[in-house]
Amino acid sequence: MGWTITYKDPRESAADFLARECLTWRLPPEAHPEVVTSAAGPGSLASAVRFPAAYWERRSSPQRIFLPAADGSVVTALVFLINGGESGRRTANFGYKDMHETMGPCTPVSASILRYLSALDLENGGDAAKWAKGWRDRCKAYTNGQDANRLHAAGALFNCCTDLAEPDWSDFSRLEIGACRQERQGESDLWTVNAVDDAQATFWTVYGRRKADDALSAECEAITDCNTREQAGKVAGILSARSGLPVFRKAVIGRKVLAAPVAEGAR
Repeated sequence: MGWTITYKDPRESAADFLARECLTWRLPPEAHPEVVTSAAGPGSLASAVRFPAAYWERRSSPQRIFLPAADGSVVTALVFLINGGESGRRTANFGYKDMHETMGPCTPVSASILRYLSALDLENGGDAAKWAKGWRDRCKAYTNGQDANRLHAAGALFNCCTDLAEPDWSDFSRLEIGACRQERQGESDLWTVNAVDDAQATFWTVYGRRKADDALSAECEAITDCNTREQAGKVAGILSARSGLPVFRKAVIGRKVLAAPVAEGAR
């Protein structure tokens, strides 16, 4: 689809305008999509939209690009490229081009949106799944660049801790990096699955393994969530330097979850 040039009230944000104009559907309640979250990038906005199973049942062909949740729903990204419309025309002061992530948009947004999206079926999804992966990778690269100067902030290091407070490191025997994704259970509950393959992950968490809980089946404490694997490795390195704790990385091998030490240069 090409660009749409129109009028937008300057007092209205681009996100609100696009939500009103483009993110509404005339469908029965059981098939009605839901906007989960949005993210911005350079000259672009994206919305993570949950499409329930009933929505896909109304389509002529099955959706094979994504791995659906247990209830059959899929969360995917709708991407909008935006600009200032036509120069000098007050009645045409806003332009947008709507795209789907499977079209492989060149412009990324914050990778914070990725944790809400369904995993891609790269084996069966064809070129569309590969193009979506390319866009998601560009979002990760964009966010890594944006985050380079913010890694030492409390919001990056301790965003799972109460009041963003640094934990007592003497409680832990090591740090662990785990690949995670969120799954929907029921109508509205989102649950975090914290032992998945990197290819299916939508975010990564740095955990502290308590000294009394060295068995992998025991509970560990989330220290901070990261948008990308690379960011998690950098944050884990910073926390390791502060705490003196070694860093391990969780890996899914068949049906087992194993943890192996990570050398400083391999994080």
